[in-house]
Amino acid sequence: MRRRHRADELAELERARPVVELELEQRTEGARRHRAARAAAIAGARLERGVAVRRLEPGMVGPEVDAWQRVLCVLRVTPTLLRPDKFGPDTTAATKAFQKSRGIVESGAVDAATSRIAAVELAELAALLVTPGS
Repeated sequence: MRRRHRADELAELERARPVVELELEQRTEGARRHRAARAAAIAGARLERGVAVRRLEPGMVGPEVDAWQRVLCVLRVTPTLLRPDKFGPDTTAATKAFQKSRGIVESGAVDAATSRIAAVELAELAALLVTPGS
C-alpha cells in the first residue's frame, strides 16, 4: 500500500514538472531582463554624470573611464570589462568599433557625438527591457 502511494506521488510530481519548469524559466527570464535594465540604467546614469561631461582619450584614468567601459559592455561592443579605470589599447579598440558600427568618425576617443549616441542607445535599451507587465 505504501509503495503504491509513493508511486502515485511520484507520478503526480512528474505531471507537475513541466508547469514548474515553465514557471521557473519565466522567473529566470524576468530576473535577467531586470538585471539588464538595471545595468543599462546605471551605465546611462554614469554616462550622464561622467562621460558626457568631458572628452575621454587614450591614456586617461578614473571613474569616467570605468563608466565608459561599462557602457561598452552593456551595449555589447565588448564581451567583458576591460582593464578598469584605464583607457588603454583595448578600450580604444572597443571605442573605435563602437564608432565604426554607428557611422561616426573613428577617433578612438569619447567625444560629444559618441556620448550622445551611447546615451540614446542606453535609454532605448532600458525602455525595451522595462516594459509594463513584464
